[in-house]
Amino acid sequence: YPLILKPDEGVGAGGIYRVDNANQLQSYLRQIKEDYLIEEFIEGDVVSYDGLTDYDGNIVYENSLVYGDGVLEYVRGKDTFFYVSRHIPAQLRDTGCKLVRLFDIRRKFFHFEFFKTGETYMPIEINCRPPGGAIVDMMNYSVDDDLYRAYAVMITGGQAAVRVPKKYYCGYIGRKDKPYVHSHDEIVETFGHRLVEHDLNPPVFRQAMGIERYIFRSPNETEIFDMAAFALELRDPAKAA
Repeated sequence: YPLILKPDEGVGAGGIYRVDNANQLQSYLRQIKEDYLIEEFIEGDVVSYDGLTDYDGNIVYENSLVYGDGVLEYVRGKDTFFYVSRHIPAQLRDTGCKLVRLFDIRRKFFHFEFFKTGETYMPIEINCRPPGGAIVDMMNYSVDDDLYRAYAVMITGGQAAVRVPKKYYCGYIGRKDKPYVHSHDEIVETFGHRLVEHDLNPPVFRQAMGIERYIFRSPNETEIFDMAAFALELRDPAKAA
């Protein structure tokens, strides 16, 4: 212990449980009706290697997400923050490319998640689909291009092409029902020149992705962190009292 229980077929953190002792394990097993996997709980930063392949399996676009926390932590109440990086570490790219070849991924999007422990990337999930939520839009914002169009061109027999290199880091901030220091208007006033999207999330996504989402972009990674810190800063309960 701890362990992770996750459904054999699932998306995101839906139906995932952290198990800290034998009593919890027995309780969850009594509730579960479908096929589940039991995995070791691993501490480490979560990153992704994503992309689009053509008919021959060549990677025509590649991407990496850096998560502030894991999706399970977001479901458990932590604020949601992750971003599209402008740069992909060489070892992550090498590992991701090997997996694309190993699974013979052709003419489709892919989304691989890894734990980064030291300089080692340990695969968590191999998905032959695009990353979920607003992430494809974030990938578009990072290059000022249209991956949906690139996929459509490729799948109808054309040659897919996407602008490189990336021009921006692109951050996702999901706000929940919490006492934040800064209002929506203050966020727009301070970082509106970097804001590319703001909207309410569909109810089904709110537990993991926040009630409302802010998507920012900047050529500077530090500014992405500054925007997240500003938007997610909470009031001090002691001062409020």
